[in-house]
Amino acid sequence: MERLTIKDALVYPFRYKKWFARYLILCLLCFVPVLGWCAVIGYMLRVTKRWSREEYEDYPDFSDFGEHFVKGFLMLLITLIFSIPAVALSFIPVVGQMVCIAWSLLLGIVLPVFYARYASESSVVAVFDFKLVFHFIQENIINLLRVFIVVLSITIVFFLPIAGLVVSGAIFITTGEGEGIWTFVGGIIIFLGLLFLINGFIYTIYAHFALAGNVYGIWQRKKNI
Repeated sequence: MERLTIKDALVYPFRYKKWFARYLILCLLCFVPVLGWCAVIGYMLRVTKRWSREEYEDYPDFSDFGEHFVKGFLMLLITLIFSIPAVALSFIPVVGQMVCIAWSLLLGIVLPVFYARYASESSVVAVFDFKLVFHFIQENIINLLRVFIVVLSITIVFFLPIAGLVVSGAIFITTGEGEGIWTFVGGIIIFLGLLFLINGFIYTIYAHFALAGNVYGIWQRKKNI
């Protein structure tokens, strides 16, 4: 019986040959605003597509950078569209903010559906097929919750040291009273925090997009879609 391969998704970024070079390229792309970010998301959509087809061996290649960028840009745009209600509700005191939090949590749970639909169909229209999306969520809510918990746990694990590095760096800078050495040390610590943040981001979305493909692929094969 097919299952959600959480363990495989967690080790996937480091499993195959030349993983470090590929991982490093993805991290470096994060330093390129918009263009690099979209390219990273576009690459991860290929991961989702491969996992939905049970193509777990090795990694997608970096061919057709333009395609990565376009697909990543459209996926970010789709995510922003679904985030609009949360932004709008955040301006309403108390009740609106509570609903905003609830909407954000719901979006975090169902985002893998949108990743998988777009990656598998290569069509923005497929993402907005709400009837099919609703059926998918209804039949896979347990797996979606598992994915959400895994991604949230990874985020927390990376966030704690990042927060520690940033706070430590800020303390060095502010308590150094402008002395060059302390400002330098504080800057280095904050820079290390930035590197850790980027590393955490790449690792988290690797696992997130892989599991999105895994859940969707299992459902596709059961439904013969």
